[in-house]
Amino acid sequence: MGVRIDRLTAEQRKNLDLQGGVVITEVQEGPAAMIGLRPGDVITHLNNQAIDSARTFTQVAQSLPKNRSVSMRVLRQGRASFITFKLAE
Repeated sequence: MGVRIDRLTAEQRKNLDLQGGVVITEVQEGPAAMIGLRPGDVITHLNNQAIDSARTFTQVAQSLPKNRSVSMRVLRQGRASFITFKLAE
């Protein structure tokens, strides 16, 4: 997807009132840049699956369907939004 992620610290989880999620540390060329993801964004759900760790994110991201709409729940500056996108084949 073109992102580097890291786990949320206990402090970040507390401040955001989250049980899980991952924070984007770097956005590279690719799908993530095209849909407007930014460093500091927190991904809590991908393809309707809760993201509780970097490992879960990687597993879900690798199994995303090609040429079908996929949703992602992202927190940016404390505001949640859903982004829908398609991965090209």
